[in-house]
Amino acid sequence: MQRYPVQLEWLINQGAEIDHYQPLLFIVDSFDHLFGLVDRLERWMREGKLNNVAPGLPEIAEKDLRSFMDAA
Repeated sequence: MQRYPVQLEWLINQGAEIDHYQPLLFIVDSFDHLFGLVDRLERWMREGKLNNVAPGLPEIAEKDLRSFMDAA
């Protein structure tokens, strides 16, 4: 596992698998630092800078989600 100071550019393009430990962790200095990153992320979204980021996890079909929730 590697730890790096958070860089928003890396963070938004980092894939995540929910069923595995993450090989790369990002370190945030404080809550103020984190809130500042969220503000910057929101600004980037408004400016259209996130239109070409890595895709997220595959979409889950509504019937699969409902089946999971009913089983719980």
